[in-house]
Order: sequence, then structure tokens, then C-alpha cells
Amino acid sequence: MNRAARERLLLVGAFAAPIALTLALRALGSGPGPATAFADEELFDMPEPAPVATIRTFTPDELAAAAFAESKRAEPVGEAPLVYPKAAPTEATSAPAAPVDPGPAISVNSIMAGRGGAMATVNGKLRRVGDEVAPGWKITAIDAGAGTVTVRHADGREIVGSRAGR
Repeated sequence: MNRAARERLLLVGAFAAPIALTLALRALGSGPGPATAFADEELFDMPEPAPVATIRTFTPDELAAAAFAESKRAEPVGEAPLVYPKAAPTEATSAPAAPVDPGPAISVNSIMAGRGGAMATVNGKLRRVGDEVAPGWKITAIDAGAGTVTVRHADGREIVGSRAGR
């Protein structure tokens, strides 16, 4: 036998040996396993279902832990990271000596500059210049750069509100 034939025989033997070994072990009838198991046989050999667990009583420590968890569930999680804090009402910049009405509380939450002009969220509503904030009070200016909204009354009083955090 020449060298090339011997190499081919070794190569075929290397691939055939594991297959032959597997077939030989199956023929010898090794113990039950996936190859010898059938669904029909297993249906009738199933064990009885486990009995239903009895109700157990909890220890005082477990009850205290459950009460603590329930109290934490009722607490608020915290402030949302994208919500501005509520602005404190601003004071009037120029007011007559004895105003009848000190003016509305102006809370500026956000200001956006756009092509059509600036808009601001004042007292929880989206507003533009010219919108009325309270009876007799209209927005006269929104400065996105400074973060301020100017509100003027018909009698000339003026309030400048700034965005929270400024």
C-alpha cells in the first residue's frame, strides 16, 4: 500500500471511528436515555402531583418587612429629571404707590425661541406675546436669552418673571 492510500485510510478511519463507536454502544443497549425513551411510556409512569402547600403564618420580622415595603410604595419616587422646579412668584418692578391689585403670580416654566417668535409656558399654559395671563395682564415680551417674560397691565404696571433656576 502506498503512502497516499494509507493517508486516505487514516482520514476515513478518523471520521468513521466515532460513528462506529456510537452505533456499537446503541446496539449494546445502554441504559434508558433520550434515544430509548418514548412519550407513550412516560405518560403512564408520571408521579402523582405534589400536594398543595398549606397556608403558613408569617414571622413578626416578615410582617414588619412587608409593612415597611408597603409604606415605601406609597411615597413619591422623586422629581422627574426633565421637569423644571416651580418658579417662585416674581415681584413687580415698577408699581404705583398704592396698587389696588399687586398683580398675578407669574410662574415661568420654560421658554422656547422659534422662527415664529418666542413662546413660554406661563402658569402651566403655552403663551405668546400678546396673550392674556390674567384679567388685564398681557405678555409684552419674551426674552429667550435672558429667560424672562414681561407682563404688563392696562394701567401700566409691569411684572418680569424669570424661568426657574435663573
